[in-house]
Amino acid sequence: MKSFLCVLFFLGAVISGSGADEPLIPAALNTLLPKITAGMTPEEVGNLLSTAYPKLQVADGPWSGQGGWIGFRLDKRFTVQISANSDAKNRVFVSSNPALSVFDNLSQVRFDITRFDWGAASREKTPNYPYALPVKGRPGFIRSPYPKEESDTADQIDVRGVPKGTELRDPNNDKIFLVP
Repeated sequence: MKSFLCVLFFLGAVISGSGADEPLIPAALNTLLPKITAGMTPEEVGNLLSTAYPKLQVADGPWSGQGGWIGFRLDKRFTVQISANSDAKNRVFVSSNPALSVFDNLSQVRFDITRFDWGAASREKTPNYPYALPVKGRPGFIRSPYPKEESDTADQIDVRGVPKGTELRDPNNDKIFLVP
């Protein structure tokens, strides 16, 4: 029981940082992170971060092909890395929907942050899948809208109780279609 409580205490100390009331990400950095947007150059990101961290240093992360991480050591404790891409002319810029990692070097913890726009997610268009074909004389039965060499009653799909607009997968070719 004592070891279990010690582990919980240790985990609590790691998660909360070095102080109980201290935020995981410093307030100044937390204010700046949302201002880092797709298409920004490393210089633009550096200029933004230097408003709160005037002694920042470039600390780029790993690269593979045209993707990688631009990074900045903000101070002795925190480092930030931002996902980035390079174009055909090797110009580097923050990637679309960038992922960010904040490293707390003191407590040896990394926080990964991915921006998610709830509004954009609700506005995303659903894929334009075709609707299935109703079987005449058999309410609640459909046929896949995708062509098949043979057409018999075994290809009829029972969708009784399945809401209209539900995505289904064709059992013959794994293509998606909608219930009419």
